[in-house]
Amino acid sequence: MPAYKADSQLSRQITQANQHRWQRYPDTYRMPEVKTIASWINKGESGCVVGVPGVGRSTLLDFIYHRPEALTPYLTVPPEHVVIIPIDLNILPDDTIATLYRVILRAFYGARKQFDNSLQQIISDFYQRHAASHDPFLPQSALLELLALFQAREARLVWILNHFDEFLKTATLEMTRTLRSLRDSYKGTLCYLAGMITDMAHLSDLEVGRPLHHILDVNVYWVGSLNKTDANHMFRRELRTAVPAPTAEEIQSLWHITGGYPTLIKIVAHWWMTDGRQQDQYQWIETLLGQRNVQYRLMCLWDGLTQEEQFALSELQKAGLSPPSEKVLHDTLPDLQKKGICYRECDNWHIFSTLFSTYVAKVEGRGRGRIWEDPRTGELFQGRTALTKLTPLERETLRFFTQYPHVQHTYTNIFEAAWPEDVQHASASNESIQQMIRGIRKKIEPNPAKPVYVVTWRGQPEGGYQFFPEGRPSG
Repeated sequence: MPAYKADSQLSRQITQANQHRWQRYPDTYRMPEVKTIASWINKGESGCVVGVPGVGRSTLLDFIYHRPEALTPYLTVPPEHVVIIPIDLNILPDDTIATLYRVILRAFYGARKQFDNSLQQIISDFYQRHAASHDPFLPQSALLELLALFQAREARLVWILNHFDEFLKTATLEMTRTLRSLRDSYKGTLCYLAGMITDMAHLSDLEVGRPLHHILDVNVYWVGSLNKTDANHMFRRELRTAVPAPTAEEIQSLWHITGGYPTLIKIVAHWWMTDGRQQDQYQWIETLLGQRNVQYRLMCLWDGLTQEEQFALSELQKAGLSPPSEKVLHDTLPDLQKKGICYRECDNWHIFSTLFSTYVAKVEGRGRGRIWEDPRTGELFQGRTALTKLTPLERETLRFFTQYPHVQHTYTNIFEAAWPEDVQHASASNESIQQMIRGIRKKIEPNPAKPVYVVTWRGQPEGGYQFFPEGRPSG
């Protein structure tokens, strides 16, 4: 059999296997998330789909690509005009613009089967002609011509850029400017769905992501745990080989333990089939907390939260001993609700999973909380703890940081804002500021070697520090 026919047959087999896999999902899978994303597509706007590790963000984006008909009930544009293209920007062999254009063309080529024959032929010709081109002008011209063709057809192109935060760690400013320029040139036709584990504010390199910040940060949706219907579907799928099948009571217990968190459902279901069903239900949580794979997933979830969020969960978990402060109730818990980590029922707040709630009670080094200044006294706090051991210079610097959070401050900015006027300029240097920051970190950071409050940024001509009063996620 000729090689091209064998490749074609293999491609069809892979396509059929993927179709069979995704057809197992109900049409209403992740309905709130799908409905929200459809509203962005209706407006022709980009957005971020954010979710802590293991929550199923990638599965959601894959579902939208493989089951685009799930969007149909919520679209106000003709469904046949919506074209979804997943683009993996984390497989770039180098950081040249020519490679970026070629990878985008390859993504169109990989998704060509959803188009009519004439468009398939055009996409194939463009990709095969420029697959090896190192001159950026050639693949750029092909891509622009392709985008113009979709624009003429009044298509709504949706590029799924999953793991976009990982891409930004190695991307160049030229790459993000190019993506912004493409979107601006075909505004109303082209929009991006960026999948990330954190929001734009907590990215490690704000400068590289800056060109896309204002179009991606307009719409942000935090993916939470599965609702009960979707979770029960996943339990049935994971436990389909169990003999005898789990009872309704056992499924209910597993639901409360996992809270509908996909990666926990998968692990706990496997554990239940091999060991759990022989144990008393009262022992399940303690036994699960002793499993290394469970510990790892819970740790990833914990590290994906800010210090402020960790502190709030610790306060909530021990609410029976001392109720959470009003500030925690009004500020942080609603944010955790958006992430699916908490829920409110009859005016009472609860952690989504009994397993995770027990983990929060046991975790060492609970979150230290937000760093803030009391406007009445000028005193600095971390959570509920007053920061009384700061030197005068450290206190003034931290006060300046709290007034201007998330800003990339240069050494010069810090010196001019916080250094005493009676200290001669000649006595201060980058090294003296670095030494002072080390002192601050020893007093506020959970791990001074891996700071989450005062983070170093390296730029030209001097670099400096960026302050996250909430303590950015460490995961």
